[in-house]
Amino acid sequence: MLNYISLHQHRKTIFAALTLLTLLMLPHRKAQAFPIPGLKEVDPSFFNFKNVVRQDPPNQPGGWKTACAKIPFIYVSLIHPQKWTCEMEVGVPEQNYLGKITDKFAKEASATATNEAVGAIFTGGPYEPTTFCVQLNQLTELNLKHLIPGARVSRCGMQ
Repeated sequence: MLNYISLHQHRKTIFAALTLLTLLMLPHRKAQAFPIPGLKEVDPSFFNFKNVVRQDPPNQPGGWKTACAKIPFIYVSLIHPQKWTCEMEVGVPEQNYLGKITDKFAKEASATATNEAVGAIFTGGPYEPTTFCVQLNQLTELNLKHLIPGARVSRCGMQ
């Protein structure tokens, strides 16, 4: 039976091995960048929505909920490897003219919009983290508004 410390160390060892394996596969390819979780995409679990404005009256458009996601990224390169974190606050109405927006749908739509933005931004590197995060938030908002009209994306604490 593993205790917490050995389990934590085991996870660190697996992450180091995956990173090394990725680096070994890159000499014949262009350098790659991706979000650290899952090594390929941002997961809906990053977006934990909390109600900030109660919907009143019920069953009418209104209300507001937000989620602050801190998404770590890694740029894998033999020449210039980088790690950084982008903060993103996603805000959506509890209900808009299309209907009620469940937390599950808001999480999935936020992850989808973010992953589409990441795919558009990761074209090469190295990256300037501040510029990358600003572009990520802007593109995520554009993508998310197609899925949830009225959605907003900014840096955590700015809405």
